[in-house]
Amino acid sequence: MALWTLKNTKILVVDDFAEMRSMLRSMLRAYGAEDIKQASNGEDAIEKIENNKFDIILCDYNLGDGKDGQQVLEEARYRAILPLTTTFIMVTAENTSTMVMGAIDHQPDAYLSKPITKTTLQARLKKILDKKNYTKQVAIAFDKKEYSKASKRCDEMMADPSAPRQELQNLKFNLLTTTGDYEAAETLCNQVLDERDIPWAQLGLVKVYFSQQKYYEAKELLDGIIASNGDFVAAYDWLSKVHKKLGNTSAAEEALTQAVERSPKSLQRQRELSELAVINDNHTLAERACRDAMLIGKHSVLRTPEDYVNYSSSLVRNHKGKEALRIAENIKHAFKGDNGARLQAEICKSSVHQALGNDAKAEVAMNSALELYQKSGVLSSSRAGMALARNCLKYGREKEADTIIKDIAKNNHENKAVLEEISQIYEDAGFAGKAEEAITAAIDEIAEINNEGVRLINEGKILESIELFKEAARALPRNHIISLNAAHSYILLMKKNGANRQHVNEAMRYLDAVKDIDSARKRYNSLMKSCREVAQQAGL
Repeated sequence: MALWTLKNTKILVVDDFAEMRSMLRSMLRAYGAEDIKQASNGEDAIEKIENNKFDIILCDYNLGDGKDGQQVLEEARYRAILPLTTTFIMVTAENTSTMVMGAIDHQPDAYLSKPITKTTLQARLKKILDKKNYTKQVAIAFDKKEYSKASKRCDEMMADPSAPRQELQNLKFNLLTTTGDYEAAETLCNQVLDERDIPWAQLGLVKVYFSQQKYYEAKELLDGIIASNGDFVAAYDWLSKVHKKLGNTSAAEEALTQAVERSPKSLQRQRELSELAVINDNHTLAERACRDAMLIGKHSVLRTPEDYVNYSSSLVRNHKGKEALRIAENIKHAFKGDNGARLQAEICKSSVHQALGNDAKAEVAMNSALELYQKSGVLSSSRAGMALARNCLKYGREKEADTIIKDIAKNNHENKAVLEEISQIYEDAGFAGKAEEAITAAIDEIAEINNEGVRLINEGKILESIELFKEAARALPRNHIISLNAAHSYILLMKKNGANRQHVNEAMRYLDAVKDIDSARKRYNSLMKSCREVAQQAGL
């Protein structure tokens, strides 16, 4: 039998201590590894992952100042620079629940606890790599978005009794949900659960129910999962989402509070908790969650200026105006060179000064924000736009407010909550009824674009319809109707001329933009099915 070896394996060792990097390097070389790169911090690690294709990454959790190991993994996955074929192992001297649960959120392939011995390292690597090698061809096809090929290969492998069945079933589930085949995903989860209560399959069934808007069924399943495993953090996350859909925001807040208590280092989780706390008028919790989101996000690829805006707003609600203003001022320093962040900072400062009764300073900041907006023509979010429009109406800049509101309405012309907030902004400013003008104009403009696109399609001018919707999507990136129509046009083109990888990817890109929008769910599912079918017919 051939000796186990790491020869011809590309490895990255990430640790802020040179002695630890040297020790791991020596251990790996003892098993034949020759191509070993090193990184001493998170930024260096990301740069090397971006520019190299590694088979194994051994990354320490604590990396000194800057990104930690969890944030390295988070960014690598978010930016899609970490192939499924790569084995990512988190190395740590910590065993606190905060660290362990936080790292689990981003699902490394394994953990290694310090001190590490050569024997332990070999045993863990061998076990993981054996499974990875077995599923390698599926993973390669998945990474290339060759979903039909990956699914077929997965089925062939699962017929082998010696195959790592659970890993293949999990891969298959991810393939099915990625392509929107929720019925098949539900069948697979039930097959797995008939044999054994596997956590990913239990949660997978919840995700299927959620996508099918079967919220009561999802809640019942989640209650059972949590009863048997009280530390299953993702179950609390999903329970919160389900409660929110059912209109019970207090229960949603409670579920997410439970998740945060177990795993507080998730930026997205803290954001969602702060939003629920605001809805529920729990201003103390909102302030704490907003602060934690801002602090956690300091070195995260997911951070945005809105984390600072939200914290500043929470401080205002708790009558801490001076601190709120300091946070607003910090936005420009935290996001140097980012014009969108400068715009957010000026809007935030204007709102804080207004709350403090400093109308002159509020107007100065508002004018600075308007100047930045007029130069770029882009608002980073509807929330920022509405805050700016509200201030414009207060300080006599009605024309500018109308322009901003029209932009927001065009991106959200079917979003009832946003349209109601627009109406409230005008009513609060003493312009009751004027909101309908902006909303009607926005709806008419979207209808005109859609009607022109349909006309082009009916005339067989599908390429022209694609260009029309692509241009509209660039101008209105948050309008889900435009995105759905762009995807539809690509699918029609593929039905007419045959599918290719580029067109499939373009259709999927537009569909991905709307996958979490409830009002788009029915059409999204239908278009995903059509896209999947044309891709399968072409063997893609």
